[in-house]
Amino acid sequence: MEASLEAYLAAFLTDDHKGMLSFMADEVSFSDPLSGNIDSKANLTKHLAQAGGVIGEITQRVEDLAVQGNVAFLRWLHEGTNQVTGRRYSFSGVTFLRFKGSFVIEHRDFFDPKTLVSQFVEAKKHRSRANL
Repeated sequence: MEASLEAYLAAFLTDDHKGMLSFMADEVSFSDPLSGNIDSKANLTKHLAQAGGVIGEITQRVEDLAVQGNVAFLRWLHEGTNQVTGRRYSFSGVTFLRFKGSFVIEHRDFFDPKTLVSQFVEAKKHRSRANL
């Protein structure tokens, strides 16, 4: 699991969905506050394909990592650019990972979606005022 976790984290740090998916089992269970529960690698691949063009220049910094057996917990800071407005955004959260052998079988993100959404709404308001 250690080598897989290290490789998974390398993809995670740059939000490399293709890289992360390559370390996920076909029956992976994924969830986050915005997408809800997604029950397979195929469905997650479809879901992640929709994210293009909205956010970019993404980096994630793991601030804490705890590993126990086949489980890992990450506390992280996600930063990026709103591709629509060009403004930067950031939010923090926690990820729970469960491995089966060398594959991730469970990936659960926990964060306050209001923090993220408020930054996108605020950027939209700022852009609207600039157009007046």
